[in-house]
Amino acid sequence: VEDTIRLTFLNPTSTRWNSSYFAVKRIVEVGIDGVTACQNKIGLEVFSDDDMQFLKTYVAVMKPLALAIDKLQGEQCYIGHVIPTVYGIVFKLNMTTDKSVLLLTKVLMNGLKTRFMDIMSSDDYNIATMLVPQFKLNYLEQSQRSIKRALLVEAVKKMEVSEVVTTTVQSAAVALNSPLKEIND
Repeated sequence: VEDTIRLTFLNPTSTRWNSSYFAVKRIVEVGIDGVTACQNKIGLEVFSDDDMQFLKTYVAVMKPLALAIDKLQGEQCYIGHVIPTVYGIVFKLNMTTDKSVLLLTKVLMNGLKTRFMDIMSSDDYNIATMLVPQFKLNYLEQSQRSIKRALLVEAVKKMEVSEVVTTTVQSAAVALNSPLKEIND
């Protein structure tokens, strides 16, 4: 295969969720002519144009999910990135019009809903998202913004009260020459 197309095909593994995506993507990148030459050389049944078109559509549908999960696994990803990333995937999946992958799109959407339902409604995740400058309240529908803004204001007020209490206790401990010099929580 490498002699024919100067690349190797990728072998999906069970340890990397996206290895199947990258394997199919490589087939699409090689193109129908290269794949056909390899299939003929090793005696496999040749892909039809419809097969290749389906693989291209599969790659297009799965690409937002693959990129999003790579981003969420990255070094510069925080809890506040989860909700907007899931919304972005759903938005892109909703734009899919190719009938050959509508079932795949529906299954992905249902899976995202099931997996992230609790996170999407979590006050902690929403507060974390609103505190990321690039998102603020922009990830929310207009009707939800005032509700979530109130949630954020309440969380900030609680933090201010907690900070005042901690500072007061620390000052009292120092004044009493207590061995308790610092309180972390």
